[in-house]
Formats: sequence, structure tokens, C-alpha cells
Amino acid sequence: MERNSIYGDTYLPKKGECRCSLKFLAITLLTCNLAIISASDVLALSITRAFMGGNPQATAIGGGNLIDIFNVAADMWEQAVLDSHNLTLHYGWSPSGTTHQLVHQDGVPTRETEGIILFSNKQDSGTFQYYLDPTPHLNEEYQTYTELFQDLGGGRINTGRIFGNAIGTAATPGYTDLLTTALHEIGHALGISGAHSSFIAEKDDGDIDIHDPRPFVGTTIPLASNFSGITSHIDIAFGPVMASSAHNTRQLLSEVDIVLNAELSEFRHLNLNPIYTTPEPNALILFGTGLLGIGITFWKHKQKEMENGKS
Repeated sequence: MERNSIYGDTYLPKKGECRCSLKFLAITLLTCNLAIISASDVLALSITRAFMGGNPQATAIGGGNLIDIFNVAADMWEQAVLDSHNLTLHYGWSPSGTTHQLVHQDGVPTRETEGIILFSNKQDSGTFQYYLDPTPHLNEEYQTYTELFQDLGGGRINTGRIFGNAIGTAATPGYTDLLTTALHEIGHALGISGAHSSFIAEKDDGDIDIHDPRPFVGTTIPLASNFSGITSHIDIAFGPVMASSAHNTRQLLSEVDIVLNAELSEFRHLNLNPIYTTPEPNALILFGTGLLGIGITFWKHKQKEMENGKS
């Protein structure tokens, strides 16, 4: 006997068998797939990027754009921090100078949840002039790569991943790589910020001490200071993204940068070598999608068997 399913189509149950509609099967498997996707999304840092606009720096060179560069920088930090945390960053060009502003922090442990990052579009000689890489996910403009290491009390730790000996437009004297700057400013939003409660509590002795369960336990990371006191920057001459930058070079995230912010924001699960790669679909998502396809194929095969049995 033919019956209507609750999904509007029909099925023909046979004795001793269980039949379901194509729509029911598709909805069930799709629901499972969405659940897999949702689960995968909460397994790592997620940075929501909200572009605020503004006029690009007129003196910038390279032909790239802030949106693409910021996205690559945010992706790199997401690959470094594997704890679940949602951070919204509003960013854009501004004549007020390059800066990070903490808008909101909460939770246990306390972490920044919303911030603003502005990139200077000033053109005067006293401010950064930016190189905007049109392919920020690649490093083909640089001919050399150097890694730096120090022992800061907890074993040999990487303090710099540096691309140098720039060629082409990237070698124009006096220009700073905007990707390096974006990594630096996002780094402020992940812990080493003058307004972050953990940094305020930890900075008074002039360093950040690394504790278990972070790697490199016993490492003491020195903080830079100026006439105003201790700053939210690492006091290692050159190498870390969260220290100083240099013209015509590119600095990527070092172990020191990652472990420092992990200590301040109490991140526990880290990828200490987050070399950028084009994001690929999560394996769980691919599995769920494949499961959906197999289920539909199986249903169609059984449906054809039923139709042949009726004829």
C-alpha cells in the first residue's frame, strides 16, 4: 500500500523492510553534516573581521589591499591558537595612526572579545609608509629566510621567523610590510594589550613568565619600556612580531609571540609553527558531505529496485 510521508513524497514499505523518503534521508544526513561543521568551528580561535573602510594610504606601494592582507594575518593567528574563542575585530584606514583599541573583554579566563585596529594612512615622513603585498599568502618578494632562537629560561625557543633581502617593489627603501604590521596589531588583541586585565596584572615586574600548561615553562619574556613606563611590546631587539619591525622585511609569528599571548589569555592548545596555507575544508566536513552523498546514492539504488519489483 502506498502511503504519504510527512515530507510530502511517497514510499512503498515491504514486509520486513524499513523504507524512508529521499527527503527524510537527505534532511537527516544534512543535519548530521551541519552538526559536524558546528562542532569543527568551535575547536579553534575564530576572528570575525569587520572592515570599516577609510582611504588607503596614498603613498602605499605594491598594489595589494588591506582586506586581503588583514585576512591572511587573521588566518595565521587562527592557525596558531587552537582553543575555542570568538574575537571580533573592526579594522580600517585612519589618519589617527596605526593602533589597537580594546573595546570589550570578559569571560573566564578573561579575553578580549571585541577590538578596533586602525592602520595609518598618513603620508608624512614621520610615519610608517606601507608595502601592500598583492599576494600576502606568498613570500616570493623575499630571497632569504632566517629563524632566530634564544634561551629565555625555559629552553631554546624560536624568537624570529624573518624574510629578508627583498626584491622588486618590496625592496623600495623606507617601506614597511603591512602584513607584518597586521600580525602585530592582531597580536595586541589576543593578550599583549595595555588595557587587557591579565597584562596589567603581569607587567609590573617588566616581563611575562610562562607557566604550565603552556610550552617552554620557565621562560621569561622581557617587556620593552619607554618614558611612559612598561609597554605592550617584547624587548627583544629584532625578530618577534610583537617587538619592533624593520623596513623591507617580513616577520611571521614566532614561538615567543604565540606563547606570550597564550599565557596572557590562557590559551592551552597551540600550533607553534602556523605557516600560512590556503584554508582547506575540514576533514570532518568532507566526511559528512561524503556520507550524505553515499546515503542518497543508496536510497536511489533501493528505490530503483522497488520500481523494478512493481513492474
